[in-house]
Amino acid sequence: MMEIVESSNGAYEIHDKYVIARYFEGSSLGIEEAVFVNTLLRDRFSTEFGWISDRVNSYSTDPMVIKEMVKNVSHFKCAAWVSYGSSLKAKASALPAFVPDPIKTNIFDSLPEAIEWVESIVE
Repeated sequence: MMEIVESSNGAYEIHDKYVIARYFEGSSLGIEEAVFVNTLLRDRFSTEFGWISDRVNSYSTDPMVIKEMVKNVSHFKCAAWVSYGSSLKAKASALPAFVPDPIKTNIFDSLPEAIEWVESIVE
């Protein structure tokens, strides 16, 4: 089953074991989006799940927002970023440092690779 939930900054494709986030071009993700995401994750997932940020657009993220997104969500197991092109990959490469332990992180060149990786981690 798959469901799409939209916010003012993008859309969240919710699957059984993971979320694919796609933000709109030029979005700036702040605390309001973090609280929205945190509530979404707590409401939708009661078992282990993973996160995939499919960076098809250019947007900015306050790295501290990442910690707020996963706050009190103990079954959040992994986060993947899919970056298309070297400039987006360079921007994404700094984000894993802001993800709290023990959440696993990785960066990929394609969405299928990211999905395969997340599915290998989430039981």
